[in-house]
Formats: sequence, C-alpha cells, structure tokens
Amino acid sequence: MADSVGVGLLLNVLFWTVAVLVATGLCSLAAIDWFPGRERKTRSRSPKPRAGVPDTRAQAEGDAASGHYRKAA
Repeated sequence: MADSVGVGLLLNVLFWTVAVLVATGLCSLAAIDWFPGRERKTRSRSPKPRAGVPDTRAQAEGDAASGHYRKAA
C-alpha cells in the first residue's frame, strides 16, 4: 500500500514538472514570436546607401585595416 502511494506521488510530481516545462516553453515561443528580436530591428534600422553619398563606414574600416597593417610591418 505504501509503495503504491509513493509511486503515485512520484508520477504526480513528474507529470506536473513536465506540464509546467511544456507550458513555459510554449509561452516562451509565443513571446519570441510576439516581440521581434534584435535581428529584425537592425535590418530595418540600417540606412540605405544613397547615390552620390560616400559610405563613411567602409572608409573608416579601410583606414583602420590599413593602420593595422602599418603597425604590424
């Protein structure tokens, strides 16, 4: 009798643990879909290059890279 009560208690705890984990995972997935992440924001905020306007980021990266090679040589 005591063994069956112990097994029932163990199965009950196991069931509710799995149920809470599944519910938490589903809620997390729903929250991820509901609130867009950083990837979408960075794509939408990136400025589009305009015709006739030089890209200052590319120039800055080129200057930094050339300075790196000068220091190493």
